[in-house]
Amino acid sequence: MPLISGPTCEAVVVAATSHGAYLLVESANTVLPILFPQSIALPTAVRLADRDAGLDVEIGDLLEVGGGRIRTRLDAHPRRGGIDLQVVRAFRPARVRVAAGHAAVPGCAVPPELLDRTGHGIGLTPECDDEIGGHLLVSAALGRPVPDIEAALHRTTALSASLLRAAALGYAVPAVVDYVDALIAGHRPIAARLRPRVAAIGQSSGQALLRGIDAAVAAVAPSSSHAGHPSAPGRIVA
Repeated sequence: MPLISGPTCEAVVVAATSHGAYLLVESANTVLPILFPQSIALPTAVRLADRDAGLDVEIGDLLEVGGGRIRTRLDAHPRRGGIDLQVVRAFRPARVRVAAGHAAVPGCAVPPELLDRTGHGIGLTPECDDEIGGHLLVSAALGRPVPDIEAALHRTTALSASLLRAAALGYAVPAVVDYVDALIAGHRPIAARLRPRVAAIGQSSGQALLRGIDAAVAAVAPSSSHAGHPSAPGRIVA
């Protein structure tokens, strides 16, 4: 990740939870999650190798990111020990597969009325954003043109904006990627098994992702939905 390997820049801790910490890097206009191994594998995150590793940080702490390291700023004088992490290797985030014949799929990747609601909803990833992310992932799998989402991202949180940028390129957490791949390929039993795993993500994120994915699939293959439920279409061939 260029942000990690590049020149040193300042970051501030904007959230610290049992899953890890979230750093706002204003110069890069993004949020960098630092997550424990048991936490959900966000495609934009740094993942700790040690399940028992501690993150001795609190909201507002100043850190430095760059040169392969993430560490508490030396002049920050934290009341605690701070952190000094060396990022030793990159992991390959999960990405949806592009379906054959995708070039012929017409239409807009995200309904304009939904894109206008970017940032609506509570949480670090507002519900409407998760729904938009579902549309973006299906569009990436079908090779559809992506609208200029950047113009709407100022209305949402920095973390959500970074995940929407990733979704526009086809990146998401593994369970969601596996579900989209199975759905697009027409593997109905696999999609049915994976659906509860997606639904369980976060408090509302999984359900909102499913709404976006289902709506996007139904828009390109309406005749394949079963009883109004687009989660089990036949194979989509553009």
